[in-house]
Parts: sequence; structure tokens; C-alpha cells
Amino acid sequence: MLDKNLRDRVHVEITPATATLESSRKMQFTARVTNTRNPGVTWTASAGSISSSGLFTAPLVSTTETVIVTATSKALFWARASVPIIVTEGTSPGENALDITTRSIPAGTAGAPYTASVAASGGQLPYEWSIASGSLPQGMRLDRATGTISGMSPKIGTFPFIIRVTSAAAAQATQQNFTLQLSPSNNGCGPPTYNCSRTDINTVQLPNPVPNVGNLTGANTTIVDPDFNNPIVRVTDASFDSTRLDQPYFATSGSGDENIWNTDSTLLLIVGSGGRYYPVAFDPTTMEASRLYSTGSGAGMFFGSAGTFSYLDSQLLYVRNGTKIQAYDFTDRTHVPTPQTLFDFKEGANCLPLGYATTWGNDLSQSKDDLTFVGAFSNGGGQGTGVNVVVWRQGQGCSALNTQTGVVTGDWGVTGTVAIPDRFSIHNVKISRDGNWVLIASTHCFTPCTNGSSPYAWQVGTTNLFPIAPPTLATGGHWTEGYTHFVNNSSKPYAFGEYSIRTFAEPALLTSVATVVPIGFRGDGHAGWSNVDQDGMK
Repeated sequence: MLDKNLRDRVHVEITPATATLESSRKMQFTARVTNTRNPGVTWTASAGSISSSGLFTAPLVSTTETVIVTATSKALFWARASVPIIVTEGTSPGENALDITTRSIPAGTAGAPYTASVAASGGQLPYEWSIASGSLPQGMRLDRATGTISGMSPKIGTFPFIIRVTSAAAAQATQQNFTLQLSPSNNGCGPPTYNCSRTDINTVQLPNPVPNVGNLTGANTTIVDPDFNNPIVRVTDASFDSTRLDQPYFATSGSGDENIWNTDSTLLLIVGSGGRYYPVAFDPTTMEASRLYSTGSGAGMFFGSAGTFSYLDSQLLYVRNGTKIQAYDFTDRTHVPTPQTLFDFKEGANCLPLGYATTWGNDLSQSKDDLTFVGAFSNGGGQGTGVNVVVWRQGQGCSALNTQTGVVTGDWGVTGTVAIPDRFSIHNVKISRDGNWVLIASTHCFTPCTNGSSPYAWQVGTTNLFPIAPPTLATGGHWTEGYTHFVNNSSKPYAFGEYSIRTFAEPALLTSVATVVPIGFRGDGHAGWSNVDQDGMK
């Protein structure tokens, strides 16, 4: 169940809030769902038809009628909104009907002036133009009187939005979807395409001499790697956190699998050796980084546990606080955001046991649709003592596995006892990008374990639990997961440091995906596969 205060404020809003439309004409509606991380809605109309994306087609009428359009939250079925549509007989098909005649706008270049005009026909002049949904990139504006888009934006990427035009006296209105693509101004040595970069995965040596990026100071010093041709920027120096001058910083936590970059590469989460996690703002065009909400004296915002950025909202970070999943929205870069609680793992009969007193919790990870989260917990010590794995899926509740008893409970799916006799405590857990598999690394076996060096795969919502590979095929080392595959860096059957890939369904069938590290190298490698694309990755 959702946090009660959050649940009671869930709200669905439809734009436009009312409209007048002629027979058989179309209008695009949009819905905004607040206080839940699942923005999806189901559209219905009392007459005519409406698509899954909110495109309404008015019915054919001979007299004026009122049609009700409704949007219902997919995650919270009781949250819905309705708007009235006045459908008139109108004129003959195509006669004086208001229409946006521009169907697309040209692409632009980041950092360069841009102008594009959107035109309409029909209705009654003058027209009034507005953005009905989405937004133009930073630095761009829409002229309300002329329909002209103009400005200059430093942003790179694809920006979808809906333009609405209203005729005089609001007699008619119609909308049109547009997308503006802004490309890098230097033909792409940096994000999002990295056209200057190498595409192989060969290991290369550090250049000699090593480039100078400073010592105690030097944040935002940029160099270019002579082998891969990528710009590299130093993010931190001794003044980054003035209260901890002697600590080193890392780009990931120990497990290396949280989504530490947001989806447009403008936010990064780093960790200091003292256990503080710092959100950092980053400009991928200028390659400049800065600590968020800094006071200018080395102080600023930090968390006590790792976070994972949303795959759907580039400004949203999920953080585990005790047993709560909390969301921080970084849209406002001036005022420190107030966390919103999505869920508490102690709520619900099939999540954590009643009265559970948490002493340790695993870092969060989530599915690619931001709907399924996994946590592992202990009430009897630190890492390696926990036996409770809990998966929460928005709109459905929990599915939980006790690794000491082998019992699966849940608000959905299959419950019962797993078939294998293995019982163990938990080192950490991670979830596949489709939300259907949890990989569990064990620490201590309460019973003889089938393969002590192997993590276990639990198919969420079932009693299907098994070692990820047979005893003869080691799957140790550190590992990370995609949708249907996982990658690990065990030294068997390949050489030290070499990564292999296999499926959850057939883990004994594996192939090498990376070459051997340099001879004589010894280290602790942590792979990360968080921002995987379902079409291009596994």
C-alpha cells in the first residue's frame, strides 16, 4: 500500500479542461498524475472514440451533445478525472474547421539560434497559441500571437510537446504533437552520440606522462583521452566537502549497480569514503560539474545511503531511508527538495514482518519502468545477516522471500516454499530491468548450499529459486543485470578480470564479453549496467 498521506493526495488532471468540437473532428487530451511515480492513465469516452494516448475523435451528431472524457490512473484505479466536451453538428466536412496545418518542425543545433513557425487554418482570427503539454527546451519560447518558436538552447536531446491553438473568443481549439531535436554543435564528440569515441572494449594503458589535472585543487579541469578521444573532467577536489577534506570520492557504491547517472546526463550521484552520497549537477556540453544546493563554503546536500535515478523522470532520485522509498525532485535547483514517500516496506501484511526493527538495508534498485523496487533487510545485524528480500510493485503490493525459511509470501503471484533446500543469509540483492528477476548474493549458508560461489536467481512472484549456475561453473565475482541476461567477472572459465554474459533462463550457457585486463593487474572490479536500452542491450 502507498503512504497514507501520499495516497490521499493522488490527483489526475486533464488538459484541456473543457472544449467544443465539431462532429468527427479530433482533439488531443493529456493527463497529469501527481503524487505517484506511475504517470500512466487509461482513457475512456462516453461517445466517439479515444486512443490510448488521449487522441479523441468526436462522434457524428445531428444536434449538439455533451461527451464525457475520463482519464483513470493505471496505478491507482480510484484516482480519475473527467471533462465535458461539447460536440456540435458543425459545418460540412473540412469547411472552416480549425486545423494546425504544420505537422513537424525542423531539427536544430544546441547553442545556435533557432526559428520555426507553426501555422493554422480555419476558425476565426485572431489565433492564440500555447504549450498544452510538455515543454520547449531551455532558452526557447512560443510566441502566443504568431505561433513562432524561437530562441537558443544549450540543451541536447529530443524534446516532445503539444501545441494548442484557440480561435477568437475560444470558439474552437485544436492541438498537434511536435518533437524538437537538438544536436551537438561540434558534430558529437560528447553526449548523446559520442561520435568521436572508439567502440571496442580493449584495455588501454594510461598515457605517459599522466595528464595534470591538479592536486588538492582542480575541480572542472578537463583533458582529452588520447586513445578514446573522449573529454574527461575532474568532478571533485579537496574543497568539495569542506567538513571532510581528506576523503577520496568514487563514482559508484560497492555494488556498482545503482543508476548513478540520470537519463540526460545532467545529474550524477557520487560517494565519499566517509559514506556520504552527494548529488552533483553536470553540464554535458561544457563538461562542468557542481555540487547541488551548495552554500559556497563546501557545504551542501548529501544522503546517508545510496540512491538510484529514475528511468522515466530525469530530475528524480530514489533513496532508501530506513524502510521507506523516498523520491527527491531536483527540478528546482535553488531550494532543497522535500522528499516524497512512495512506499514503506513495513506497511502491508506481506512485506516486512509486523514490528520489524531494521538494522541493515540493501541499496535500492528498480525496473526500467520505475514500477518495481527491491530491498533486502536485516533485523539482527549488518550486511550478511539479513534474510528478508522484499519486492514492491506499484499498484500491486509486495512479494517477499525469506531466505532462511524458503517461504514466499505476497499480495500477488504464487506463495509457498521454494523447492531447493538451500537456506542462506544475504550479502546484497539486485533486480533485472524488466522487474521479473532478483539476483541474491549469499553470505552464510544455514544449510549446505548447492553452489557456494554462485548467486541465486529468484523469479519474482513465484517459488522459483535456484543457483544461477551448476556447481562446476563458477559465477562468483561481481555482477550486474539487464533485462534477460546478467554479466559477471568470475575468473572461471575465463581469465582473471574477464566478463561473461548469460541468460537467467539458461545460465550454464555463457560467452565472453570483455578482454583480459593487463598482465599483473589485481583489483576489485564492479560492473554497472544500469542505463541499458532494451532495444540495444540485453
